[in-house]
Order: sequence, then structure tokens, then C-alpha cells
Amino acid sequence: MSVVSVEKFTFTLVATDLVESATLTKSQTTANCVPFLTTRVTTANGDAHEGYIVDAEFTGGDTIEVHTTDAVTRVIVVEVSVVEFDGSDITVEEGTFLSGGTEVINALTTSVTPANAFVQLTHETTSDNGNFHHQAVRARLTNSSGVTGTGTHVTLDRDGTSLVMQGHYWVVEDTTTNYFSVQAKDIDMSAVATNTATITSVASGKSLLIGSFMGGEPTTDNCDANTFNATLTNDTTITVDRFDNPTAVGEFHAQVIEFAGNETVQRGAFDETDEQGGAGTSGIYTATLTTTVDASLSTVHVGGCAGSHTTGKFPGTVAANVPSAHAAGSLTDGDTIRIEHYAGTAAQDISWEVIEWDTGAAPTVRRVMVRA
Repeated sequence: MSVVSVEKFTFTLVATDLVESATLTKSQTTANCVPFLTTRVTTANGDAHEGYIVDAEFTGGDTIEVHTTDAVTRVIVVEVSVVEFDGSDITVEEGTFLSGGTEVINALTTSVTPANAFVQLTHETTSDNGNFHHQAVRARLTNSSGVTGTGTHVTLDRDGTSLVMQGHYWVVEDTTTNYFSVQAKDIDMSAVATNTATITSVASGKSLLIGSFMGGEPTTDNCDANTFNATLTNDTTITVDRFDNPTAVGEFHAQVIEFAGNETVQRGAFDETDEQGGAGTSGIYTATLTTTVDASLSTVHVGGCAGSHTTGKFPGTVAANVPSAHAAGSLTDGDTIRIEHYAGTAAQDISWEVIEWDTGAAPTVRRVMVRA
């Protein structure tokens, strides 16, 4: 089996309580665990994205902890799925980084094969000063020079050096090649609202997209242009888009993970017309899944990311509405997905995925491809 357990937590971070934690209850081996996050803001203060990002880590052998370093009056809700992989066939290496520069290249203890490995990232900053483009961090498997195509190092980079970037990453590898394969693409978003990348055909109903991004400052100083929304449009296409006034550079690193076991992935999207009560009102979007899932074994991803920046795209011409950019996803039962962000400012176009993890027997073949 590829996954041993899934456990979910909801945390609330406030200015007087910047660290929240919980004890894992399923006898997990944390060395085999990876946290997947979505976040939303319930009380806002300012239009600086970096004031709303959250890091995660495992501590004490049996504890999941989330934290942010920005001590202003904000309330951030964090939805966490802790996924425990089978450590005998699927390995996990956790790493940390802290730097005032634009790039960190960390050597892996054990090199991985990029075609069978992916990186999950969470991070935070030391404060907020309006320079979000300096705090959006991209994580990739690379060589010692930061070049993709090999799996000896993890490269973490950003656009500028304002404040300090710090956080955690997890490199997950299928050492048997029996459980999943990975295709990674860097998608250039420099001065464009939409861009695509072509991949070798996958079964989209068994494929998960997660990524991370870096961005540059837009000439209009509109930091809404630095939130990205990514989705697997079809079996061969990744699409990334953002606010329709993009004057900044940007790079989105997308990883498409195709599973060979009994994992299933459902995906969809909301636009501003789907917001309950009308665009820019409630901040709530719901939909019924095509197929009912076991909610206790399923994880929601938002906007193509599963870490500190779970965002969608602002539609049309809007002013800075940063608190609304951060959207959290959850399952209210086995067939209903709920996406929620800060209410009353701006609507979003939001892509989502729901993966039901496989905790059963390992597959007997490399890949099962299903075509209608």
C-alpha cells in the first residue's frame, strides 16, 4: 500500500497564539509523514500576503505544529491533512531552510529519481513589509547548481531579499516505481495572465497537481498579480493563470503525480458567480463531488498548491484584496467540497482537487490507464 494513514486537523492562529499543535493519534511514524495545508483568513489586517503565510513541521516524534511569525492582529485558519506513507517502499526526507538570500540549495541525504519523486513545501517569513514577491518561494528537485533534471538537491528560490525566507520541505520518492510517477514543469508567468505546459498523457482521474511559485513585483504595485491558480486542464495540459493585470515576472513549478494504485482524484473550479450570496460577499463556495469519497482518507488541494500559498485568481479588475486570496478547502461529508476565503472583499476563480488516498494493497503493475 502507498499510504498507511491520513489524519486531519484544523488550527486557528491569532496574534497572541502564533503556534498551534496537536498530537497525532494513529501511531504514525513522523519520518514517513507529510503535511498538506490549505489556509484562509477570518480577521484581516493589511494587504501584505506575507502576513498570512503559514509553516508546518513535526516535533517531539508525535506532534504536528503550524506557526506564523507575523504578530499583528490577524486570524488564520489552517486545514491540515497529515499523510503517512509506507516507509518501506515510499521514502520521505524532511529538510529545513533559512536564508536572507534569493536561493538556497540543500543536498539531499539520499538522492532521488525525479521521475518518481516530488517536493511538498511550507514556509513563512519574519514579518510583513508589503514585499510579498520576496516571500513567495519555489521548491524544485535539482543538482548542486540548481538545474532541474536530477535529484541530488532541493533548490528553494525567490525574487528578492527583503526579510528572511524560512520553512520546511518534504521530498517523497517511490523507490519501487510501483506506486506513482511524476512529471515536473517550470511554467513562465512573466508578464502574462495565462500560460500552459504540455506533459506526457496521464490518467487525470488518478493524477494530482501540486506546486509552488516565485513572483516579482508588478509595476503597478498590485500584489494581487502575485497569486496563481493552477490546474490539470486535461490529460496532457497544465494551465496556470493569475490576476488579469500581470506586469510582474513569475515562475510556477508544477508537479503532476500519477498514481498506479486505488487513489482517485476529482477536480473542479469555482468562479465569482459560484460564491454563495453573490460575488465578494460570503467567501463560501460548495459543490457536490461526482463520486462519494471516504472523507477521513481524502485531502483537498486549492489552486494547485498544498502549502503556504493556497490561492486562486482574482477575476477582472480589482483593487488589492490580499486577505481574500488565501482559500481553505475541506469536505463537509463524503460528497461535498467547501472552499472558503475572507468574506466581503473580492471573489476568486479557484481550482480544486480532492484525492482519496489508497490505504489498500500495492498494485501488481506499474500503471493502470483508464480511458473512456
